[in-house]
Amino acid sequence: MAKNPKIKTRVVHSQTKSAWNVVGEILGGKYKIARVPYLTISNEELSERNRVEALEHANFISHCFNNSGSKRPDIEAFRKHIENMSDEKFDKIVSEIEAASDDD
Repeated sequence: MAKNPKIKTRVVHSQTKSAWNVVGEILGGKYKIARVPYLTISNEELSERNRVEALEHANFISHCFNNSGSKRPDIEAFRKHIENMSDEKFDKIVSEIEAASDDD
């Protein structure tokens, strides 16, 4: 079983990329915990939808870290979140995460 990370986090927008960052709030700890990128395209409505969706995912990641002290931190909420996601949306998120990982 994974060790409790004991990290308090918050979500901030990247200053240089189209992405939301989950960052640690404890001095001396790891600062960037996760990056959730999103696509910006010529269609403003779709770009805004992508931005909001990425923010929801970043908030969920942050919530999981901030509530990791319990024995079973929101596993059911995570399962419901994934189950309610369409295959297309899930594949898109996975490819965006892989692309972001390639950038590092």
